[in-house]
Amino acid sequence: MTSHRYQTLQMGNKSYSASQPMICVPLTETTAEDLAVELQAINLAQADAIEWRADHFEDLKDKKAVNRVLEMLKQQVPECVLLFTIRSAQEGGADRHLTDEETVEIISGAVRSGNTDIVDVEGRMSSEHIASVRQIAREHGVKLLISHHDFSKTPGVFEMHRWGEAAERHEADIVKMAVMPNHKSDVLDLLGTLVELSGRLNICTAAMSMGSEGLASRLVGHSFGSMMVFASGKKSSAPGQIPLEDARQVVDIVNKYS
Repeated sequence: MTSHRYQTLQMGNKSYSASQPMICVPLTETTAEDLAVELQAINLAQADAIEWRADHFEDLKDKKAVNRVLEMLKQQVPECVLLFTIRSAQEGGADRHLTDEETVEIISGAVRSGNTDIVDVEGRMSSEHIASVRQIAREHGVKLLISHHDFSKTPGVFEMHRWGEAAERHEADIVKMAVMPNHKSDVLDLLGTLVELSGRLNICTAAMSMGSEGLASRLVGHSFGSMMVFASGKKSSAPGQIPLEDARQVVDIVNKYS
């Protein structure tokens, strides 16, 4: 049997792949003070990355406030990868009434701050918006993650393949897919797609089925090609996330016997 050749993401002196996945914990509090408290509640020794879900931040339109939080996060956890995300309401985020142009401008500001390692851009955005973020990210040595979320269903296999192929054309470093299963077979469709895409794309893949029905994909997704595991710290940011310590333990157990 031919073993899978997984793409690797180099972050500083560490590399991540489906064989050695990045365990990422979201921060979702609404103020700088509460974000600092939320961060302190996380066992950071177990985490590889922190995702700041900035769509929850009440001062998101204040560039200086955003930069202060980014600086605080990087100072508090310099050893962790910092992923900056503004999730739109239509893809399950907090509704900050932003246009795509405003979102791109805030993401670009986060890149320029020098305190961001990866930025999330939704794949639903126009090619022009994605290209704009990609250009500034490349100029500052920041990785680009293109994401797709569906909280109501699991799209067809063809559609999920299209997501992955489009992200590769956009020269992303990672494509992320998070979808909601309505049947157990939906989880199998997601995992099967993950196996195929991780085997032939020249970018990293991250994928999960949400909710209790999709729990298996979060527990063993890296065995099928997902290079990221999203785990909950103080709060979860999506249905079905498991606590950080449990996620680390499961990854270690699976890797031990793989």
